[in-house]
Amino acid sequence: FTITINSSMATEFHLHIDGSATFVDVDIETGTSVEDDDNEDDLGSSAGTELSRRQIYHQVSNLIESQTELRQKSTGPQSTDPDFKRSRGFLQCCNRIRTAEEHGGDCSTRFDAAVRAALGTFGVYSILIFPDQDVLGAAWIATLFMHANLKGSFGASLLSFRDLSAGILLTTAASYPFAILLQVAGTHVAQFLFPLFSVTLTFLIMSNPHLSTNNLLVAVMHIVLNGAVREKMEHWEPVGYAATFLIGITVALLVNIIPTPNLAVRAVHQKLERFEHDVTMLLMSTKNYADHASEEEPVEARGAAASIEMIYHRLSKIVRELQTIRTGAQVELRSICRAKEPRDKLLEWIEQTEQLLGPLRSIRSALTQRVLGEDHHVYNATAREAKAIIGSEARGSRDRLFDAMIATIAMLNAELDPVSTRHIVLPSVQKELNEATTAFRASFHRAMEKASNALLEKCKTKNTSMPVFAHLTRRMVSFTALLELAESLLRFLDHLSIKEHDEAKKECSWRESCCSILQKKWHFHDPAKFRLALKTAVGMFFGSLFVSVPYLNDIATPFAAWPGLTIASVSLANTGSSFRKASERLYGTLFAAGYALLVSNFFPGSEFYGVKLPAVTVFTFAAIYLQDQEHAYTYLYAAFSCGAMLFGGDSNDFQVSGLIPKRIELIFAGVVIFSFVELLLFPRSSRALVEQQAIQVFEAIQNFANQAVTSVDLIKFHVESKRLKRADHSFEEDQDRFGLEALAESHRALKTLHETLTKELGGAVGEPNFGCGLQLDVSKFQSLSLHAHKAEMQALLILKSLEGLAACCSSESDCIRMDRWPEKYAKFLRDVSYMATFTCEKLLAIYPDGQLRPQNGNNAVQAVIAASSFRQFHDVRLRILSEWSNTVYAEAIGGSESVDMVSVITISIATMHVLDFCREVQLVGKSAEEIAHNFPPAH
Repeated sequence: FTITINSSMATEFHLHIDGSATFVDVDIETGTSVEDDDNEDDLGSSAGTELSRRQIYHQVSNLIESQTELRQKSTGPQSTDPDFKRSRGFLQCCNRIRTAEEHGGDCSTRFDAAVRAALGTFGVYSILIFPDQDVLGAAWIATLFMHANLKGSFGASLLSFRDLSAGILLTTAASYPFAILLQVAGTHVAQFLFPLFSVTLTFLIMSNPHLSTNNLLVAVMHIVLNGAVREKMEHWEPVGYAATFLIGITVALLVNIIPTPNLAVRAVHQKLERFEHDVTMLLMSTKNYADHASEEEPVEARGAAASIEMIYHRLSKIVRELQTIRTGAQVELRSICRAKEPRDKLLEWIEQTEQLLGPLRSIRSALTQRVLGEDHHVYNATAREAKAIIGSEARGSRDRLFDAMIATIAMLNAELDPVSTRHIVLPSVQKELNEATTAFRASFHRAMEKASNALLEKCKTKNTSMPVFAHLTRRMVSFTALLELAESLLRFLDHLSIKEHDEAKKECSWRESCCSILQKKWHFHDPAKFRLALKTAVGMFFGSLFVSVPYLNDIATPFAAWPGLTIASVSLANTGSSFRKASERLYGTLFAAGYALLVSNFFPGSEFYGVKLPAVTVFTFAAIYLQDQEHAYTYLYAAFSCGAMLFGGDSNDFQVSGLIPKRIELIFAGVVIFSFVELLLFPRSSRALVEQQAIQVFEAIQNFANQAVTSVDLIKFHVESKRLKRADHSFEEDQDRFGLEALAESHRALKTLHETLTKELGGAVGEPNFGCGLQLDVSKFQSLSLHAHKAEMQALLILKSLEGLAACCSSESDCIRMDRWPEKYAKFLRDVSYMATFTCEKLLAIYPDGQLRPQNGNNAVQAVIAASSFRQFHDVRLRILSEWSNTVYAEAIGGSESVDMVSVITISIATMHVLDFCREVQLVGKSAEEIAHNFPPAH
């Protein structure tokens, strides 16, 4: 749609929705004009103009909300089409395809990917096979490079093309002298030197930090050297190989443009629109929740909470997808936007969407999660009265803030997205958002103060077992998260306005680029990458023996390079991933072999290229269309292998019926060699690492809790020193006087452990089981990893809360006027730290080697008893909740001064993060307890 607003505030509103006949005009005549005024005491407009501006933002918000799912009219239950019931066979398939999008299918996405892969296969073989040329060798492997460069967008393929082409040329140039040396050395000397050259070059390629897709480049090296050992190699053959590979990746680049451009910027445009709509729906659901939370039967509020949970997960997925396609969009924007500034602004807005997830996550947590006991008091009249007071006091400013945030996100999408066809010009968007934020903050404080006073009167006259003050401050988290969301948008608007006037930023010079490239360290100092390089080099040594050893060469001729190519392809960082790729390579080969044999028997001989090529194209389309996430490599390798089997033997007149079993045999030989190297020479069990890191997660949680106690004790000492007007000279020279740097380091350790656990868990799934240990319960370990991630997120929030608390305590105004709060908060964290230490000692006693597995005679009962100690975090949460509410109540009735809302909000939010941290730690322990359910009984 297009929104046009002139500077005189005589507003015309135009809404045009593409693909429909909807057209709305809204005219707002104010009778006044807007004049810019730099005076800070004046809001810059008359009362009528300010009202008109609010109406504009309200209209914009309503127009955007009208396009969301929550405002779409339900058509009611639809009866099944009787024709669909009667249809059979082909007609039923057509009906399913026609309604696929309605039922959540992805036919269009699969069809697009399959068409591009099929066109790429057809193009590569048409260029390299039909001309009947002899210059460009290894035509079958060009399709492998084509599939490797066939990314999700043109920008991603272009970036991959740049890296692959540079790697192919550099690898060919580095391998060419060795190939010439092998050629002139004679057959016997070449047979001896070839394994040594292969090991050396493989190790250097795998250790090079400047190369990408190193496994493919090892295959390039192996093909270049292979032809020089036993046969006479022409001097131009390595160049012909490189040209073949370059043709494959070039075709992949072209099919991302033909038949229709597959652009990442278009995908970014769609994701940003989806992000805008989902944020709008989340705010609408938040409004709906707040309006109905005080009802006796809050059915609407519960439905809104459920929708908030779902919308947040959708937003998280959208942001992850935006970060994935960001690099491809950046490459495309370099050609679309000649000016650097618009390109950078869009990329910064994409990054900002990830920053907005933080406050949105806090809103989700505040409105969908419950403090202990809250669900049992949903009908409590005192709590309902407090919620009604908050809603009535903050409703107007809240709605104004929502309108301003929705309009701001829509304007940013329209202005920063070069693909967007919308044009939105809003008056003083930053000013309106700032004023709405200020008004909401003031009404928030008034609402909390009125609700606190109302609860105080109720508690004086009537005893209640419900910790009402704790549940009241729970609402503060959602209000604070809304303010944080608005302030994040304001900071981004400030950043954009500052950047428009900042001309000092210059492009990085070519010298700086060269220096940054040279400063990259080789992988010799990284143990994991060094192991991968050495493992691959040793595997290539054994694979090259099929070329060097006469007996093995007689078996493999004329395809002696295939074992080495298999080893280069399946050698990955961990054992499980490597074995899974190797098995999927075999399955894909068998899948393609059956089809290739069928085609070759029906159409034997090279004169039937006109039939074989369409057959390979059709098979590629079917394989890529059927590709799923779990077995993606199986279908991809089948699509590549079909053409390699039908056309791979044409250069040496090898029949397809003999080539197919030979290919299966040699690929299996490569898998066996790789298994020998992986398991016997370089053993590394992802399963053992997962079991070890599962215990280390508990230790990291314990370390974080202990360090948090240290930090809050230092804050408490500082507050007491200020209260007693005692000089605090011990911290004056210490920049980390509250120990927050050490706390941040312990959080980073917890985050690193979780990320490593998640990464290794994928490899542990595919690791072969030889019966030497208990089968890994993947679902339980995934649950442990998930809750460890949530605990890490809450640990980060605790860190941020302590940083904010330290800032308040360090200020001259000393906004923390309730002296008992630092002591109470220290007690909360001390309880958590004590329980974390107690439970970790229990676990380490039952798992002495530090791995979560049956060991040392421990049986399932002992392991469950040890892990069940984490259930005591439930008691810790109840104790914190009770003391927290009682402290708020005591401060409210015991002080002569009015309760400082800023201090209440600060401490309340920090306490809520502690409670959430305890809950997630308890669930991590619950996962460990469930893992122990599978342990065998003691012998």
